Amino acid sequence: ISMLGVLAFSPSKAYAQGALRIAAVVNDEMISVYDLKSRIALVAAFSGFENTAETQRRLAPQILQQLISERIRLQEAKELGVEAKDSEINNEKSALELQTKIKPGQLLKSLEANGIDTTTLLNQFKAKIVWSKMIRRKFNRNVQISDSEVDEAIDEIKRNKGKPEYLVSEILLPTDSTEKSTESEQLAPRLVQQILDGANFAAIA
Repeated sequence: ISMLGVLAFSPSKAYAQGALRIAAVVNDEMISVYDLKSRIALVAAFSGFENTAETQRRLAPQILQQLISERIRLQEAKELGVEAKDSEINNEKSALELQTKIKPGQLLKSLEANGIDTTTLLNQFKAKIVWSKMIRRKFNRNVQISDSEVDEAIDEIKRNKGKPEYLVSEILLPTDSTEKSTESEQLAPRLVQQILDGANFAAIA
């Protein structure tokens, strides 16, 4: 998998001037500024952030990198003949509806009602599904699980039956540079407040 090139992209200039229409080129396929804005709007909607110019500026670099990674995965999957089935995409939609407490079957309608292009979410689902398939295809041949390992896992489950279990999640804010440290210090209180106000933790993460 390779990426041939990414065009120079400055979120602030793009949003202020509205002149830049190509955010990145991945192996001759374009990711447009519209694609980028659509994904930012999606992230903002699920995280509880307001889709302001500041939010767009802050999220644009990492969201663009995510779109690039997805495009590479979709390209590789197409080359290998790996596809995401409709049933698999529907499973992803159902899981997200459950996670975000949206009524079953209303996810895409909810996005459309808020002016968000549903294609960006469907592409995200497809990239996730095909990548999982490609990983399994690559490594399943090298994985051999013995009967004793299966028995050991079953015994551990039996030993832990009835004991308290904890589901732990975390949000990691980078501080490996002065710039990132300053940004994280400013972001952390906003994240805490969003969560205290009832925003979905997983979506914010």
